[in-house]
Amino acid sequence: KCTLFEVNFFGGEPLLNQETLIYCVNYINGLFKNRKNKVRYNITTNGTILDDELLEIFATNHFHVTLSIDGGKEIQDIQRPFTNGKGSYLKVTQNIQKMRKLRIPISARVTVTHKNVSQLMQCLCDIWDLGINNIFFAPVSTENSDLKLTKQDMNILLEQIEKLGKYQYENIVNHKNIYLTNLFQYGKILHQNALGICSFYIPEVLKVDINGNIFRCHRLIGNDKFLAGNVAGEVNNLKIEELEAAVNKCSECTLKSLCIPCCEANYYANQNVNIPCKEFCQLQKAIIIENIRLYVQIIETLPETATQIYTIK
Repeated sequence: KCTLFEVNFFGGEPLLNQETLIYCVNYINGLFKNRKNKVRYNITTNGTILDDELLEIFATNHFHVTLSIDGGKEIQDIQRPFTNGKGSYLKVTQNIQKMRKLRIPISARVTVTHKNVSQLMQCLCDIWDLGINNIFFAPVSTENSDLKLTKQDMNILLEQIEKLGKYQYENIVNHKNIYLTNLFQYGKILHQNALGICSFYIPEVLKVDINGNIFRCHRLIGNDKFLAGNVAGEVNNLKIEELEAAVNKCSECTLKSLCIPCCEANYYANQNVNIPCKEFCQLQKAIIIENIRLYVQIIETLPETATQIYTIK
């Protein structure tokens, strides 16, 4: 039986250390050269420092690129300027075209901030128009007052979820191949009768920093409380049964069987990974409800499409 291993390059910006990335790919390819097991590479990057050598590596090694981009020219240049103050939109879109020409799969990750939350629908449409079909959005995690979502911002975001669901359904009905993956994550769990779980609780998923230290969450790297060892020594991951999933704290919630709690959000809100973050719960409930609504609509009106959309790969 062939086992698939996934390697994800994440940051910060992983392409700031291109030498290490190239070394890792060559080293891992050597390990898998004569094995039935396969390896798949993923990278999350802002897309500003790609060159022909990297693009060739991506294309040859079947990389999937997740592009951190926050909208069209205006929003992207405001939220992601270069250090000299110039906007990054032109450079990023040039590299998108190069990747598309090489048939490198691209998805987008939109960071929702105080600056773009009221324009989220337009941000998503602008990115879809660039030829990126799959987009995921996530609220910013910061204490920066210029970017952090206020209570009013969160209400604006919550109000948009249902509108996004209706827009997504219209696109499916009209056979437009564009997806907001937030609206399918829980539908897939429902369709497959599967269990969703944060990778914090999965010992086989290792998050390694630049020094070889292993942490339970990529967003908690640097916090020694979540240090699980080092690649040069022992790995001391706790087993799943030794950890209490945050969803167990939500016995009154009717959505708990679908919810995937975020340990990082819980920790920074309550200093405890098992105590749910109120704001995260608010957003998750809205997204899960819209997932269910969209799933039911597709099952009822486009049953032949449901399996294609909701099959977990």
